Amino acid sequence: MRRFLVNIIWSALVFSCIYLFVGLVIVPPTLTYLYGATTQEQIDLAFSTVVEQEYDTIVLGNSHASFGVDPSVFKSRVYNFSHVNDSYNQCFYKLDYLDRKDKLPKVVILIIDYFQFGVFSDSRNYAYQNYFPAEYLSDYPKKNYTALHLWNQLNPLKLNKLQFGTKVRTNKDGFQIKLGQRHTGDSKVRKMEWNNVQISYFNKIAEFCLENKIRLYIFMQPIQSKELSQYTKSELDQFDAHIKTVLSSNNQVYFYNYSNRVLPSEYYSDNTHLNPFGAQAFSLLIDSTLSSEIRE
Repeated sequence: MRRFLVNIIWSALVFSCIYLFVGLVIVPPTLTYLYGATTQEQIDLAFSTVVEQEYDTIVLGNSHASFGVDPSVFKSRVYNFSHVNDSYNQCFYKLDYLDRKDKLPKVVILIIDYFQFGVFSDSRNYAYQNYFPAEYLSDYPKKNYTALHLWNQLNPLKLNKLQFGTKVRTNKDGFQIKLGQRHTGDSKVRKMEWNNVQISYFNKIAEFCLENKIRLYIFMQPIQSKELSQYTKSELDQFDAHIKTVLSSNNQVYFYNYSNRVLPSEYYSDNTHLNPFGAQAFSLLIDSTLSSEIRE
C-alpha cells in the first residue's frame, strides 16, 4: 500500500512538472506564433510607441476603437491608443499617462458603446498596473493581479486558443486587424447598465480635456441591426440624455452618434467588430466630421 502511495505521489509530481513546463514554456510562444503578440506584449508596445511617435490626435476606447479606427486614413497625425475591454477608467488613466510623459494630444477621439458604462473589467490589470498610478487599482477589489495572471496561464481552457484563437496584427499607428475568415453567428448579448465608477471617469475625461484645452470628439460606430435591437427606445433615450448633460457643461466636447448608419455586412469581421474595410469607411466618416467641425 505504501509503495502504491509513493508511486501515486511521484506520478503526480512528474505530471505537475510536465504540465508547468508545457503551460509556461511551450504554450505561450506557440500562441504568439499562431495568433500574434500576447495581450501583455500588445499593451507594452502601445505604451512605448505612443511616447515615441508624433501625433495631433489620440484614439481611445475598446475593441470597437482598436479594430474600427484606422489612423492611416486621416489627414492629420493620429495614434490609436485603444485596446480590447478598455472602458472609461482605462481611457482616463491613459490620458494621465500621456500627461506625465508630456505627450498630450490636441484632439481626443473617444469611441463609445451603449453597453460601456456597465463594463468594469480587471482582465488586463496585470499589464496596466505597470503604467497607471496606484489610484487606478484602488477602484478594484484588492488582488495580486500578477499571480492571478500567472495562474491563468496554467488554465487548461487556455489550450482552446490553440484551436479557436483569433490572429491579430498591430500596426505601428496602433490600429489592430483581425486576420482570417469572417466569422458570423449570434450577436453578443448586450445590456445597458450604469456603473457609478465608469460614470465618474467619463466625466473626468471630459473635465481633463477641458482643463488641458483638448478637443474631445465622442463617436459611436455603425452598429448592425441585430445588436442595436437589443436596446429599448427608452434605454437609448436615457443614454443620449446622459451624454447631452455632459455636453451642456463643456464646450470642448462633441458627440456624433452613427449607430444607425448602415454599412454593408461585408464590412464586419464578426457581428460587432469592423474589418479593415469597415474601419476605413468609419475612419473616413470620422475624418470628414472632424474636418467639417474645424472649418465651422
